[in-house]
Amino acid sequence: MERNVVYNTYGYRDREIQEGKNPGTFRVYSLGDSYTFGWYLPDPKQTYPKLLEKELNETQGLPAEVINAASPGFSVKEEVDRFLSEGRLFFPDLVMIGVNF
Repeated sequence: MERNVVYNTYGYRDREIQEGKNPGTFRVYSLGDSYTFGWYLPDPKQTYPKLLEKELNETQGLPAEVINAASPGFSVKEEVDRFLSEGRLFFPDLVMIGVNF
């Protein structure tokens, strides 16, 4: 599984993302565990954060970015800590936390 995963500079399973966002862009910072990360998916574009990004771009008429900042095994506390330490730098309009039981 690990051989199919590529990380960006921040250690996210996502493309490179600039901290500041472009004017008019709706940005979502998505946190979660292995389900949000897309652990068993070979293509990161098939993760639900990226499917949401695609849907927002196709249906809302404004540029949208959904950052997949999930990490396998993360607890809600670790997700909140990640947002407080680095997620705020991305100026998200919405923070989403995927919780799986």
